[in-house]
This record gives sequence, structure tokens and C-alpha cells, in this order.
Amino acid sequence: MAKQKKLYEDLSFDDLKDWAGDKIVGRAYGYKKQVADLRRTADGGLLAWVSGSRRYATKVWIKGARLESACTCPYWATCKHAVAVVLAYLDAVRAKTVIPEATAADPRLQPSNSPAPADDEDEDEASYFDDDDDDASDEPRRFASTSGKRKKSETVHEILTNMSRDELVNFAASLAEGDRKIARTIIEHRDLAGGKINKIIKELRADIEDLTSQPAWRDNWRGRGEIPDYSGVLKRLHMLLKAGHVDALVDIGEYLLELGMRQIEQSDDEGETAAQIGECLEVVFKAISSSSLAPPEQIIWMIDAFLADGYGILDGVENPFPARRYSKADWSAVADEMRERLDSLPVEETEDSNQRYKRKHLMDWTITALEKSGRTGELIALLEHEAPIIFCYGRLVDALIQARRIDEARRWAYEGYAKTRKTYAGIAAGLVDKLRELAMREKQPLLAAAFRGHEFFEGPSLAAYKNFEKASSSAKVWQAVRNCALAFLETGRRPDGAPAVKPTGKKGDGYDTTETQLWPLPSTGLLLSETMSRRGFPDTDTLIDIALYEKRNGDAIGLYDSVSRRTVLLDPIAPRLADKVQQTHPDAALKIWRSVAEFHIAQTKPKAYVEAAGYLRKMKKVHEELGDLAPWHAYIAQLREQHKPKRRLMEVLASLEGKRILDL
Repeated sequence: MAKQKKLYEDLSFDDLKDWAGDKIVGRAYGYKKQVADLRRTADGGLLAWVSGSRRYATKVWIKGARLESACTCPYWATCKHAVAVVLAYLDAVRAKTVIPEATAADPRLQPSNSPAPADDEDEDEASYFDDDDDDASDEPRRFASTSGKRKKSETVHEILTNMSRDELVNFAASLAEGDRKIARTIIEHRDLAGGKINKIIKELRADIEDLTSQPAWRDNWRGRGEIPDYSGVLKRLHMLLKAGHVDALVDIGEYLLELGMRQIEQSDDEGETAAQIGECLEVVFKAISSSSLAPPEQIIWMIDAFLADGYGILDGVENPFPARRYSKADWSAVADEMRERLDSLPVEETEDSNQRYKRKHLMDWTITALEKSGRTGELIALLEHEAPIIFCYGRLVDALIQARRIDEARRWAYEGYAKTRKTYAGIAAGLVDKLRELAMREKQPLLAAAFRGHEFFEGPSLAAYKNFEKASSSAKVWQAVRNCALAFLETGRRPDGAPAVKPTGKKGDGYDTTETQLWPLPSTGLLLSETMSRRGFPDTDTLIDIALYEKRNGDAIGLYDSVSRRTVLLDPIAPRLADKVQQTHPDAALKIWRSVAEFHIAQTKPKAYVEAAGYLRKMKKVHEELGDLAPWHAYIAQLREQHKPKRRLMEVLASLEGKRILDL
């Protein structure tokens, strides 16, 4: 017992974090005051009530040198309640408060008098805690339950088969008397067998109406939520399918999809409701091909369901259009219907994203129908018609390339770029990439590099610089291109818009400043951005990233120091720079980490203290590698003295130094 007591008292914050994780330990502090009736157990464990959204029985013990816990809350791993019990115990030790021992009759150890288990736990428990030493699991132990422990020597089917007719009837009747759902299932089974489904359909529609009117929400922070249960609807849909009432199923499916979409639009869960509705609709999809609808109508019914689905409800439906069921003629009729719908929509350009989304998906299904009907010759004409309306230029260019109509593909790529570059940068960038691929295909490496240059100048970044380097190296012009690219990041002057550029940077910034560099790449023919002049130059962050990539650490530090950083401590470039230069320029790295750590400490928030600790650990590692930890310990002592009132920060600093929690 004394040995276990010492193990508790020797705990550091790192021990708690290794056990439960930073986030759980951080949350546990808010629950220390919620710990009540703390007791020691006969085997050296700790037992307490901890109040959360309800009152939980929580136990902590040490097995070997490892903390373990059990709690009646729903959380599957080491929980904040368990950590709070340890913290409350150490507070009691610090205050020299005597902690009494739990008796064998303690209600937290007696299942008959203990609080109800959490909603998602099994209620048939032998005891809240199972201290069986034979449990070799590395996971924190939860409840010991009798559920599933009995060996099932007979299946339910075998048991029922061995009953006589009278026994079976009496048994079923007794079950139905005690359970309305079972009684309803028996009656519905009889009605289905006799073809009397009107009442079933009426009740099923009423249930769908009721379920879809319920709120669907989940609050993970508080462990609460309300999710409608569609299992009853799913069960009866399967019954209707099995009994062959497929037309009724199709009607029900339309009703469920309509009301379900409204519900999901207003729901705030994590997709559980959509998944349940999707599972129900999957049964409906299985019925479609056996319905009285003509084959093209069946396909159109399913397409309309997908078009109406704005929330991915039907994502789980597998292979809704098996080839063996639908012929090319069926798909050709569908293609005609889709084309007619497209033609009926307004063709004017619109900024309405919903209208464009609707038209795009209608076009996608039209293309699918044309492909499945073998009418692929109509695809390019369709895409040419739709490209100026819904900006499907990339798809059109791909189709033209596949048809070996290269000149037309290039023309449409340029036209699409001009049309989309101001408002749809992603589409425009994709078209530039296709033009570059065409240049490579036609063995024009200089032009391909020029397109990479265009990408870099339009959106400077390290990734774009690397792509530019690769393409220009293949074209054997990288050195000249590199000098111009770095000069651009300094001045904002694009070299691809003039015949020559003279870089005007400071000596040692990583590019040649002594001679005029002619731009060696051809014109791309693309319009240049009109917004680059509003971008801040010099682009120091990108210059720093490039310097680090090229292992010019000294240049990177010089660039960083040359800028008045203002809110630099919020800028990810600072810690990234320090991480890269810690081996070659440890003093610079230490200076940056120190500034960033102090910025976080000044936030006066526990979460910020944890962020600061990460940088303080980096500083410690560098000092260790330098063979002198004294400056680091002196700095930690300085922080402790400067921020003495910040209790949580003191705990973080103690953790960094490996001190016991009790030493605070």
C-alpha cells in the first residue's frame, strides 16, 4: 500500500499526459472541483463520484507502474473524470487531508445501488469495475459485464425449431402481449402474406412523416444528441421487398427522399440520419428494376433521385444501373430525355452557383447516358455547347485531345482560361496545366517551362518554384530562369511580360545581380494577372522558403531579420524557419522559439501554455545538443518568476523539467 501511495505522489504531468493525452489532462482541471467522496480502496486504488452531465462512478488504480482506470461515463478510453480523481487526490495529499478507505458496501462497488450506466453502455453489469489481473489488454478497463459471457449452445432458430406448434404459438403470443412492436410485426406479416398492404403503407408513411419531423442533432462536447431511429422503417421496407410489393416501395421511396432531404437540410448531426435514410433508399433501389415502370423510366427515376440528393444520401448505393438490366436502346431514350431537359434550361450566363450546379449534374448524367448508349460522337458537341455556360472547359479539352483534335483542344483551353481566370482560378489553373501537357506532348520543353513559369508568377510558392525548376532544368535554362524568378519575388516585375529583366536585389540574396538576365522562355500567349500589383513585394516568406529549400540558411535568416515582423509570432514562417536552421544556426533558432513561446504565454490561456511548451522543449533539445542546459534552466526560472501567478503555466513548466505534480 505504501509503495502504491508513493507511486501516486511521484507522478509528473508527463506521466498524466502519457496516460491520458494532453487534451484530456487539460480538460480534467475543470473537473477537480466536481470530484466528491474521494476514497482509497483496499487494494490501493482511488474511488470517487465525479459530476459531469450526470454523476459517474470513477476508479483509478496502479497496475505494475501503470495507471489504469474505469468510469461509468461513455468515453471509451482514459477519461477526464479519471484524471480529475488523480489531481484531486494529489491536492488532498498536498493539503494533508486524510482520505478514508472505501468499505465493501460502498455503493459505487455495488451494482444494485449504483447509478444507471451511460446511455451507450450495456445495462446488464455484474459490477462497475473488473480488477481481474488476468486481463492483459493495453486498453483502460471498462465495465465487467455478464453480457456475452454465457456460451450459446443453441441458436435461436434451433430453439424455435425444437418447440411444438402449441409451444411456439403460446410463446409468440406471450412475447406479443409484452411488446407492441412484436405484435405489430406479426400482424403485418399476416397482412403481407394475404396481399393486404394498404394499412401497412399508410402506417409506414405516417412513421416516415413522424421521423422526418424530428430534430437530428449531436453535441459531442456534452455527449448528448437526438438521432431519429429509422430501423423500423428499414425493417418494413425489407418486408415489402421480400413480399414482392415493389411498386408500393417505389412510391414510398419518393416520399422518403422528399421528406428526408428537408430533414437533413436542417439537421446538425454527423451524418447518422443521412446514412439511415440512405440505407432505406437502397432497398427501394433494389425494387426499381422489378417495378412496373418501363426500363428507361426506371433509369430516369434513379437519376432524378441522385439529382435531388444534395447531401450524399445515396453515396452508399452500389451499382444502381447493372448493365444486364438495361440495353443501349434504354439508355438512348434516357439520353434524349436528359438532352431535352438541358435544352429547356436557360442558357444565359449566371452567377447563381446552385443553378450552375444543377445544370452541371444534369449534363453529367446526359454524358453518362450517351456513353452507355454508344452515342459518344455527340459528346464533344454537347460539351462545346455547355462549356461557356457551366465552364466545363477541362472536360471538353480532354475529349478533344482523346479525339486527336489537338488544335481545337488548344483553342478551347485558351478561351476557357480567358473566361475563368478572374473568377474561377482553379478551373483556369487546370487549363494552363493542360496546355503545358500539350507542349510536352509536342516536344516543346521551353514552352512547357514557360507555362510552369506562368503558374509561378500568378501564384508564387515553394511548390510552384519546384515545378518551375524541374521544367526549366529539363529545358536546360534553369540558371537564367532562377535569377529572374528570384528577382520577381523581390520587385514584383514579371520577366515573361518583357524581353529582359535586370534583377535588383542585394548581393548575397541567392541570385546574380551583376548582369542583365535575358528571359529565355517563349511567350505562353496567356493574359497576365491584373491583381499582381496589389500583392506585397518583396515576397519575403516565399524567398525564405526557397532559401531553406536550397539550403541557404544564412540567407533565410537574413531575409527574416530584414522585415519588421509586427505579428510575426502568428506567422508559421517563424517556427518553420527555426526548425530548418537549428543545426546550422542554433542561436537564431533559439531566438525565434523564445519569441514564439513568449507570445503564446502572453495569451494567458491554458491552451496557449501547452503551445508554448512545445517551443520550450525544442529549445531544451538544442541546449542539450550544445552540451549546456544551464541557460535553458535559467530561462525557465526566469519565466517562473515573471509569471508566478499563472498556476497552469507553473504546471506546464514543472512538466518540462520533469518535476512531480506535488512539487508545485
